[in-house]
Amino acid sequence: MTQIQSRIKPPWVQSSFQGVVRKRSYLRSRVNVDLVVCGSLAAILFLMVVELLRLQGNTTRLSLQLKDMGMVESIVADSLSELQKQSREIQDELTGHGQSIQELKSRTSRQDKKRNRKRSGGPWYNSVFEKVYVVTFDECIQQEQRALDFSSDVGLDVDPFRAFPADDVKLGEPNLGMGIDLQADCISRHEVAAHLTHRQIWHEMLEDNYTKALIISDDLIVKESTLEILSEVMGDVEEQASTRDEDWHMVTFRRRKLDQNIHEEVFAGGPDGRFVTKASPSLGVSFYALSNKGAALLLSLVDSYRQPLDMQLAMLQESGKLKVLSACDNNRSVPDCPENAQFRRMKSQYGQDCRGFDRRDELSRKEYLSLYRNPVG
Repeated sequence: MTQIQSRIKPPWVQSSFQGVVRKRSYLRSRVNVDLVVCGSLAAILFLMVVELLRLQGNTTRLSLQLKDMGMVESIVADSLSELQKQSREIQDELTGHGQSIQELKSRTSRQDKKRNRKRSGGPWYNSVFEKVYVVTFDECIQQEQRALDFSSDVGLDVDPFRAFPADDVKLGEPNLGMGIDLQADCISRHEVAAHLTHRQIWHEMLEDNYTKALIISDDLIVKESTLEILSEVMGDVEEQASTRDEDWHMVTFRRRKLDQNIHEEVFAGGPDGRFVTKASPSLGVSFYALSNKGAALLLSLVDSYRQPLDMQLAMLQESGKLKVLSACDNNRSVPDCPENAQFRRMKSQYGQDCRGFDRRDELSRKEYLSLYRNPVG
């Protein structure tokens, strides 16, 4: 009896037991579901890692490919650069050959012209002057060569005359016997060097006893039409000087009148209606003829630097001491007489204008006197 009672449990016990069983079954099923979900997530994560590794491998290969392409591009660029360099060298070589051929042709042409002039007795204007000076400068070798080539082409027999170097000018002591008595507002070594250059030419004229000479700066291209009338112009000047019993010192072919309104007296009738006049004070010493008496006069009067050379000569004109004639087209007076010559200054070997004025070389009168209190002479 007792055993039967022990087997029979109260209802509430059976109900609690069934609840526990159901809850355990629910929890077991829930755990199984969670395990399935976790397994799925793990599988997905694994696949993602695998895919990322694959993508990383592809990226690495792509990077290597791009690097290889960059190397290829660099090699191609270097090859192109080398080809361009070789192309430039070939082009320069061809240009050099072309210039050499052109120079050879030009030289041959000049030699032919020289031979032809020699057979025909040469141009008549070479008999007009005993000496033709072309003033040249150390820093302007190409400009000098151009002037000499032109002179050779037209048959003008010239002698290059090297200008006094501005760097050799000493402002504190006499230069070649010429002192400094500054009357201008400023002074520069270039201006003093111009005095010295022309004084050397004048001195050589007297020493070699030249009756008359022609002085030309190498930055001028003299027109052939002017060369062709030189003989007639100078012949008229000499004839009128003899008839009038007047000396002439200088004939300018390039000038700039200080006063355009001054009426000038006709000295001689030039060719083609171009009159030679008694020049009023003018600036310009780049293209002029000088007589022996003129050289002697200038050496005695221009014994010190007072003003720039052309200004100093203009003052001598104004005083009546220097007798200057103008062989420009005086019917139609134009500054610098372009009808006689063209101004063409080239670049120096340093890339600057030949004989370009350097303001750093200039001293004011006050600065000069503070450095060199007593006039040099």
